Amino acid sequence: MKTNVSVIQKLLSQAHEAEQRQAALLAQKKEQYRHALKLLNDLQAHVIHYQQRQHAMGCSVAWGEAQAMRDFIDTLKTTASMQRTEVNRLQSMLDEQTKAWTATRQRVKALEQLVSKRRATAFATQRRREQAELDDWLLHQPSQRAA
Repeated sequence: MKTNVSVIQKLLSQAHEAEQRQAALLAQKKEQYRHALKLLNDLQAHVIHYQQRQHAMGCSVAWGEAQAMRDFIDTLKTTASMQRTEVNRLQSMLDEQTKAWTATRQRVKALEQLVSKRRATAFATQRRREQAELDDWLLHQPSQRAA
Protein backbone atom coordinates (compact mmCIF):
# COMPACT_ATOMS: atom_id res chain seq x y z
CA MET A 1 0.00 0.00 0.00
CA LYS A 2 2.85 2.39 0.86
CA THR A 3 4.47 1.79 -2.53
CA ASN A 4 1.20 2.50 -4.35
CA VAL A 5 0.79 5.78 -2.49
CA SER A 6 4.35 6.85 -3.28
CA VAL A 7 3.89 5.98 -6.96
CA ILE A 8 0.65 7.94 -7.04
CA GLN A 9 2.36 10.83 -5.22
CA LYS A 10 5.07 10.84 -7.90
CA LEU A 11 2.43 10.83 -10.64
CA LEU A 12 0.64 13.66 -8.86
CA SER A 13 3.84 15.67 -8.67
CA GLN A 14 4.43 15.14 -12.39
CA ALA A 15 0.83 16.12 -13.12
CA HIS A 16 1.24 19.33 -11.11
CA GLU A 17 4.35 20.19 -13.12
CA ALA A 18 2.50 19.48 -16.37
CA GLU A 19 -0.39 21.64 -15.17
CA GLN A 20 1.97 24.52 -14.47
CA ARG A 21 3.50 24.21 -17.95
CA GLN A 22 0.02 24.06 -19.51
CA ALA A 23 -1.08 27.11 -17.51
CA ALA A 24 1.97 29.08 -18.66
CA LEU A 25 1.28 28.15 -22.29
CA LEU A 26 -2.37 29.08 -21.85
CA ALA A 27 -1.41 32.50 -20.47
CA GLN A 28 0.94 33.00 -23.41
CA LYS A 29 -1.77 32.07 -25.94
CA LYS A 30 -4.26 34.38 -24.21
CA GLU A 31 -1.81 37.26 -24.44
CA GLN A 32 -1.11 36.57 -28.13
CA TYR A 33 -4.84 36.44 -28.80
CA ARG A 34 -5.52 39.69 -26.90
CA HIS A 35 -2.73 41.46 -28.77
CA ALA A 36 -3.96 40.24 -32.17
CA LEU A 37 -7.55 41.18 -31.34
CA LYS A 38 -6.48 44.68 -30.26
CA LEU A 39 -4.57 45.09 -33.51
CA LEU A 40 -7.65 43.98 -35.47
CA ASN A 41 -9.86 46.44 -33.58
CA ASP A 42 -7.35 49.22 -34.23
CA LEU A 43 -7.25 48.40 -37.94
CA GLN A 44 -11.04 48.35 -38.15
CA ALA A 45 -11.19 51.71 -36.36
CA HIS A 46 -8.71 53.12 -38.88
CA VAL A 47 -10.82 51.83 -41.78
CA ILE A 48 -13.88 53.57 -40.35
CA HIS A 49 -11.93 56.75 -39.64
CA TYR A 50 -10.51 57.01 -43.17
CA GLN A 51 -13.84 56.10 -44.76
CA GLN A 52 -15.46 58.96 -42.84
CA ARG A 53 -12.63 61.24 -43.86
CA GLN A 54 -13.01 60.18 -47.48
CA HIS A 55 -16.74 60.83 -47.32
CA ALA A 56 -16.15 64.25 -45.73
CA MET A 57 -13.71 65.18 -48.50
CA GLY A 58 -16.39 64.54 -51.08
CA CYS A 59 -15.70 66.13 -54.45
CA SER A 60 -13.47 68.87 -53.07
CA VAL A 61 -10.21 66.98 -53.72
CA ALA A 62 -8.30 66.10 -56.82
CA TRP A 63 -8.98 62.78 -58.50
CA GLY A 64 -5.46 61.52 -57.68
CA GLU A 65 -5.83 62.34 -53.99
CA ALA A 66 -9.25 60.62 -53.87
CA GLN A 67 -7.79 57.56 -55.62
CA ALA A 68 -4.88 57.47 -53.15
CA MET A 69 -7.37 57.58 -50.26
CA ARG A 70 -9.42 54.71 -51.79
CA ASP A 71 -6.23 52.67 -52.29
CA PHE A 72 -5.17 53.35 -48.71
CA ILE A 73 -8.59 52.29 -47.38
CA ASP A 74 -8.45 49.13 -49.53
CA THR A 75 -5.02 48.35 -48.10
CA LEU A 76 -6.35 48.84 -44.56
CA LYS A 77 -9.31 46.56 -45.33
CA THR A 78 -7.01 43.88 -46.75
CA THR A 79 -4.74 44.15 -43.72
CA ALA A 80 -7.75 43.96 -41.38
CA SER A 81 -8.99 40.87 -43.23
CA MET A 82 -5.59 39.21 -42.86
CA GLN A 83 -5.58 40.14 -39.18
CA ARG A 84 -9.06 38.61 -38.78
CA THR A 85 -7.63 35.38 -40.17
CA GLU A 86 -4.78 35.58 -37.65
CA VAL A 87 -7.22 36.24 -34.80
CA ASN A 88 -9.26 33.18 -35.84
CA ARG A 89 -6.09 31.06 -35.96
CA LEU A 90 -5.05 32.26 -32.52
CA GLN A 91 -8.57 31.65 -31.19
CA SER A 92 -8.34 28.03 -32.36
CA MET A 93 -4.93 27.66 -30.72
CA LEU A 94 -6.28 29.21 -27.53
CA ASP A 95 -9.23 26.81 -27.55
CA GLU A 96 -6.89 23.83 -27.99
CA GLN A 97 -4.60 25.04 -25.21
CA THR A 98 -7.59 25.55 -22.92
CA LYS A 99 -8.68 21.96 -23.61
CA ALA A 100 -5.15 20.70 -22.89
CA TRP A 101 -4.99 22.63 -19.62
CA THR A 102 -8.46 21.42 -18.62
CA ALA A 103 -7.52 17.79 -19.29
CA THR A 104 -4.33 18.18 -17.26
CA ARG A 105 -6.24 19.87 -14.45
CA GLN A 106 -8.77 17.03 -14.38
CA ARG A 107 -5.91 14.53 -14.15
CA VAL A 108 -4.43 16.43 -11.20
CA LYS A 109 -7.79 16.45 -9.42
CA ALA A 110 -8.29 12.73 -10.05
CA LEU A 111 -4.83 11.93 -8.69
CA GLU A 112 -5.42 14.16 -5.66
CA GLN A 113 -8.65 12.27 -4.93
CA LEU A 114 -6.88 8.94 -5.38
CA VAL A 115 -4.10 9.96 -2.97
CA SER A 116 -6.71 11.11 -0.47
CA LYS A 117 -8.63 7.83 -0.74
CA ARG A 118 -5.44 5.79 -0.42
CA ARG A 119 -4.43 7.71 2.69
CA ALA A 120 -7.90 7.25 4.21
CA THR A 121 -7.78 3.53 3.43
CA ALA A 122 -4.29 3.23 4.92
CA PHE A 123 -5.42 5.10 8.04
CA ALA A 124 -8.51 2.88 8.44
CA THR A 125 -6.41 -0.26 7.96
CA GLN A 126 -3.92 0.94 10.57
CA ARG A 127 -6.73 1.69 13.04
CA ARG A 128 -8.25 -1.78 12.52
CA ARG A 129 -4.84 -3.37 13.02
CA GLU A 130 -4.25 -1.39 16.22
CA GLN A 131 -7.74 -2.24 17.50
CA ALA A 132 -7.16 -5.92 16.76
CA GLU A 133 -3.85 -5.81 18.63
CA LEU A 134 -5.50 -4.08 21.57
CA ASP A 135 -8.38 -6.60 21.59
CA ASP A 136 -5.88 -9.47 21.41
CA TRP A 137 -3.85 -8.01 24.23
CA LEU A 138 -6.98 -7.58 26.38
CA LEU A 139 -8.09 -11.16 25.73
CA HIS A 140 -4.74 -12.60 26.72
CA GLN A 141 -4.19 -10.54 29.84
CA PRO A 142 -4.46 -12.41 33.12
CA SER A 143 -7.56 -11.35 34.92
CA GLN A 144 -6.97 -8.57 37.43
CA ARG A 145 -9.95 -9.74 39.49
CA ALA A 146 -8.07 -12.70 40.94
CA ALA A 147 -5.73 -10.44 42.84
